[in-house]
Amino acid sequence: LKGVFFQTETQIKFSEDEQKKGKFFLKNIGLKSDEKYVCLIVRDSAYKDKYRNWKDDWSYHNYRDSNIDNYKDAVLALAEKGYWVFRMGKAVHKPLITDKYRIVDYANSAFRSDFLDIWLVANSHFTLCTATGLADIANVYRIPSAVVNSSPLGTINSSNKNTIWLPKKIVWNNNQIPLTMSELIETGVIGFMRSEEYTNANVSLIDNTNIEITRTALELESKLNKTWQPEPGDDLLQNKFWSILKTWKEFSEFQGELQHRLPDYWLRENHEWFLK
Repeated sequence: LKGVFFQTETQIKFSEDEQKKGKFFLKNIGLKSDEKYVCLIVRDSAYKDKYRNWKDDWSYHNYRDSNIDNYKDAVLALAEKGYWVFRMGKAVHKPLITDKYRIVDYANSAFRSDFLDIWLVANSHFTLCTATGLADIANVYRIPSAVVNSSPLGTINSSNKNTIWLPKKIVWNNNQIPLTMSELIETGVIGFMRSEEYTNANVSLIDNTNIEITRTALELESKLNKTWQPEPGDDLLQNKFWSILKTWKEFSEFQGELQHRLPDYWLRENHEWFLK
């Protein structure tokens, strides 16, 4: 909360042999030394169903899930720019189906391993991810992330100033009108961490669209490569978002000195209804 983590260097290092092992994998799969890759990390319930099945019901986490099919446009756009994309995961419900060179459904491959799960994320150019366990490896190694379909908005936090977040949209069940920032705070929805809380509040979570996910990934990519074109009102909109969020009574429990950003493009197009 005080920004100390981001001000320190990564504490967990790979050994020389581990680095050789990871680089050998990249070379063996065809990735050249001057090519970069992105890790795609999308949460679904398969991991807990398969590896954490000592508990009867993990469904209270399901509000965090999203459909891997909605990420195809984003990974294709990144591949067109020359990046490799590794779809991560130890257990997943659905394959990532594309015939594009450089896109690897690593989660369903024969070469997936616990070591590569960590090493690949730790050495990626950035991650396109949802808020889930493996994505935290990017924070440990200070890897930038485009975090999409993330909820609840009030608990979103990052130790990396180069991370941007796009939350799921929350709508009223009776009319499908999205909740504004003030409504999210007034209802407490901004901090809900269980699926049934959304049901009881008569609201639903709406996943980000293919276009939103793609634009968020490309915004981060262009920012990292110093080609993003900011607009004069971007900082004003980001500051307005934070000024409203600070009115939440639990703000200080989850937020600190490092204030990350929502995608600039998204706030430009949605601020009139969202920042109320």
